[in-house]
Amino acid sequence: MEFFGSQLSHWGRVVVLDLCPSLVKVARKRIEQNGWQNFASVVLGDACDSNNAELPPAGTVDVVTFSYALTMIPDWEEAIRNAFRMLKVVSVTTITAVFFSFLFTTMQ
Repeated sequence: MEFFGSQLSHWGRVVVLDLCPSLVKVARKRIEQNGWQNFASVVLGDACDSNNAELPPAGTVDVVTFSYALTMIPDWEEAIRNAFRMLKVVSVTTITAVFFSFLFTTMQ
């Protein structure tokens, strides 16, 4: 989030989702340290859980990003479906992932 600097507040609302309690704690600390409490929040939860009341409602989100996380989600397709569920009709999804193909070729 620091990459966006002062521009981050232009988003109106930023929601960070993570399944790991220790990473949620780190994200909350970063939000506090940067003074983003007015527009940024952190949700402890599963990216596949479309019933999580702390996530934005369907059709209300402009951008969803998966930053080096999608390959760690067992049901990654459900995570993408949930992301698309939250997105507005005109919106953006970005996925940044590391895939080590050599692991799969040596495991066969």
